[in-house]
Amino acid sequence: AAYAPGLFKIQILGRINFGYLFALSQFFVSWGLAMYYAHVANKDFDRLTRELVNELQ
Repeated sequence: AAYAPGLFKIQILGRINFGYLFALSQFFVSWGLAMYYAHVANKDFDRLTRELVNELQ
């Protein structure tokens, strides 16, 4: 926002500007990444852990 203040002042809907949408989009991207990581972790890491435990027994 400091490098392109004009971009973040562009009005989108009424008083909603690009800066607000950009800030809110970070929450959705973070949630998406967290859900993807949880999916990969549950699929791959649990399998790897089971294999390691079986190998050590």
